Amino acid sequence: MKQNVRWLGILTILLLCSLGVAPRPGEVQEFGKTVYDQHCLRYHGTRGQGDGPQTKSLTIKPANFFPLNLA
Repeated sequence: MKQNVRWLGILTILLLCSLGVAPRPGEVQEFGKTVYDQHCLRYHGTRGQGDGPQTKSLTIKPANFFPLNLA
């Protein structure tokens, strides 16, 4: 399900760009935040450190994205 949502978002953006309708500044980031909040936050936490509130119930702990250099 998570991958379906991700691919739907990617395909939507590609379709809009191919039609010459580019997303407004901030739309892509807002969409990404919405997807993260709905599907990832509970496991990866607010800062992406793998310390979300539902990690205690997991056998394999979520990835810690914090050390990534996103700049």
